[in-house]
Amino acid sequence: MSADSLEVTIGGQKLFLRGQDSEDLREHVALVNQTLEEITGPGGEVSVRVALLAALNLAETLAGERRRTLLLLRDIRERAVHVSECIDRIPR
Repeated sequence: MSADSLEVTIGGQKLFLRGQDSEDLREHVALVNQTLEEITGPGGEVSVRVALLAALNLAETLAGERRRTLLLLRDIRERAVHVSECIDRIPR
């Protein structure tokens, strides 16, 4: 599968990115720009400090999503075990 190449602007900086899906890249760029704007306000200057704060914000969001996913997987496993036990108790 070939990688898509895309010119984007992140925090006012033009970059060329390459990935498997240009729509995913656009979505990620939009998320980063949104996070930067939340920190600086519209049209605010993006310094290294701001970029690091945005990275920390996104990492915190990702960690929270990972925790929620792990809890959901644990719940699904517990329910699957319960269903399996119920099935095993059905007389044959």
